[in-house]
Amino acid sequence: MLEMVTGIDGLNPRATPRALNENVAPAGQAGDLRPGVDLLHGYVPIAELKEIGRASPSDAFQSVVWAAVHGDPSLPGRLFLNEAARIEADQIVAGLPASQQAQFDTPEKLAALYVNAKLDGIDTLEIIGVKLLDPETAEISVLSGEAGLNPSTFSMQATPTGWRLKISPGKLSNFQNFLRAQAG
Repeated sequence: MLEMVTGIDGLNPRATPRALNENVAPAGQAGDLRPGVDLLHGYVPIAELKEIGRASPSDAFQSVVWAAVHGDPSLPGRLFLNEAARIEADQIVAGLPASQQAQFDTPEKLAALYVNAKLDGIDTLEIIGVKLLDPETAEISVLSGEAGLNPSTFSMQATPTGWRLKISPGKLSNFQNFLRAQAG
């Protein structure tokens, strides 16, 4: 089920159509799902996050962060790139030195490096809102204890295998300078 949770517009975050830490995998997705950490009620150290599947936008977000923090090879498969983002990623990889190009045989692998870089220096997170935009798109507002009071918004995409973190065009092009510096 989709969840509509927000602390921004006054809805009670506990009044959701499903339990926040429900231990359910979407159809076709098995795995070692463990009860999650409640990111909706205070800052949580990202080292404590768990792999809890993709049944809801917040579950998928927690699982993406878990995969990034633990270096799990499933991270690229937890990301969604539309056609424009895939083209942008391919163009970025084509402009990299050959030694770096080999690391990014799929656009999602480049996006996974982007996610890891965005989490660098982040120790705690709190989800302050989940807004369902349509049946296939949700936005998650997240605070980091290290970044202050300015929330970051992440787009989540529903797919046949569950929710995924959506990497939109433009985000990767901003990341290109970081990659060039790494190559230098």
